[in-house]
Amino acid sequence: MNICLKAEMLFCSSPNFFSAFFWLYHHKALSLSRIIEAFLGMIVTAFSPNLFWDVDPSTISMEDHAAYIIQRTLEYGQMNDWRLINHYYGLNRIVSECKKMRSLDPVCLSFICTISHTKEEEYRCYHFRQSFQTPWNS
Repeated sequence: MNICLKAEMLFCSSPNFFSAFFWLYHHKALSLSRIIEAFLGMIVTAFSPNLFWDVDPSTISMEDHAAYIIQRTLEYGQMNDWRLINHYYGLNRIVSECKKMRSLDPVCLSFICTISHTKEEEYRCYHFRQSFQTPWNS
């Protein structure tokens, strides 16, 4: 049986997906760097399929595309997706990534501000949105 298929089966059957990677490491099936790479790939596939409908999820890196993943999850994700990014990145990293975003849905901005006890004025998207008000939006 393919070792990656075995890891995926362990991942899907166990709520604690770290057990799959511990098994792989303990049995020396893969090197630690390959296990980490597989782990990050499996996290991306754990998101709701509607989040990354326009891209290949296997090309998304949790570290390199953090802002993209966070924004998509906030704007289109479900509660399980939120729990996943909150567990992986932590609230501080999510807030710092959101503060740098040019655009973020107003509801998502309010949500982040509420749970992190920060002010909207600290976020780039708040100022960017304010500078482009259109007369027909009241």
